[in-house]
Amino acid sequence: MRSLQRRRWVDTTLDYYRAPDDYRVRVTALANIEQLTDLYFVRPRSARLIWNYLSQVGPVGVWRKVASRLQERFRNEKYVSFGYGEVLEAPERGRFGLGERVVFFAPGFPACAERVVLPEHLIAGQEDVVEHPGEGNELLHLELSNELAPKESWWQLVRGYDRNSGRIIPELAARGITEGLGQLAQKIDWTNAECRSIDPPSPIAEVHARPTPVAPAGLKKAVLFGYGHYAKTNILPNVRSSIWVDTVHEVDPAQIPSDRGGIPLWDTAPSPRR
Repeated sequence: MRSLQRRRWVDTTLDYYRAPDDYRVRVTALANIEQLTDLYFVRPRSARLIWNYLSQVGPVGVWRKVASRLQERFRNEKYVSFGYGEVLEAPERGRFGLGERVVFFAPGFPACAERVVLPEHLIAGQEDVVEHPGEGNELLHLELSNELAPKESWWQLVRGYDRNSGRIIPELAARGITEGLGQLAQKIDWTNAECRSIDPPSPIAEVHARPTPVAPAGLKKAVLFGYGHYAKTNILPNVRSSIWVDTVHEVDPAQIPSDRGGIPLWDTAPSPRR
């Protein structure tokens, strides 16, 4: 899947995991409404911190910490956006069918992504929307436009939504969200949007696997859940002499390194597969 990382349109990430009651939507146009801050713990850049760490963990440990934090720059840049798209995958009894054109809010995603995964409450049909910007194998992208952020109370539910939190959007707020989608569709001017190529579309893939090398004799096999800072700097470097980690589950594709970190199999599912 292609996504925008530090203003570069790259094809290095896996798709977001889709739960059975979610929709996978191909994005045809996306407008960033608000950048989300304070989502993650972000260390300040400090030479003093590095100096203090040298005496505690040594130069190799410091290098691992710095490399891990630098990689998190991609993860930390998240937005809530308004977009147009086409349903690629849907729940069995969902309101929207395969191939249907929709408008949506996408909270907690990169500035631009080829596909997003969303719950039904953040999607609306296009019955009342005449224009559908972005056609064929092109994706229109409008950079940050804070003045478009709605002032209604339901906006706080949208901008803070995360399916892993367990929080449910109330029905009353869902109606407000649907109305808000229709209003934004009328307000946004796509004239100055940047056009990004998705020709050809990348294949949908929640799992990346390469031929699994034979585990060294005597090592136990393991699966790691969560490729965060602690996993990169403390767990993986210290278990490799006795444990063979052949799979990593990481729900945020922006956390997965482009070289796959030497791990044979990556999966964006939050729980084990069958």
